[in-house]
Amino acid sequence: LESMGLQNALRTQKKYPEWMENIGWCTWNTYGHAVNGPALEQDLKTFAQKGFVPTWLLIDDGWSQVTAYGTGKLKSMEVEPAKFNGGLRTWIEKYKALGVKSVGVWHAFTG
Repeated sequence: LESMGLQNALRTQKKYPEWMENIGWCTWNTYGHAVNGPALEQDLKTFAQKGFVPTWLLIDDGWSQVTAYGTGKLKSMEVEPAKFNGGLRTWIEKYKALGVKSVGVWHAFTG
């Protein structure tokens, strides 16, 4: 924010992120740490059958490699292969093919 001259700007003075202008889906309330690629793909297909295609998707906590969720430590900055086999790029391409325009991942790495 400092480099943009907005370090002290009020929320009302900041530009609203364009990607948030439309409805999206954050996976936390559905999956928590149990998020995985195939389940998200199936949910997006189900949403589409019901006439809902989220513009953006936020893959929340649970996608990364840790020793144990909740109390574990970060093992890698890479995706957990058992949950997203083939990597995030593979799954993001599938989600975009279903109509999602933007995909992000949540992280709070201090490792």
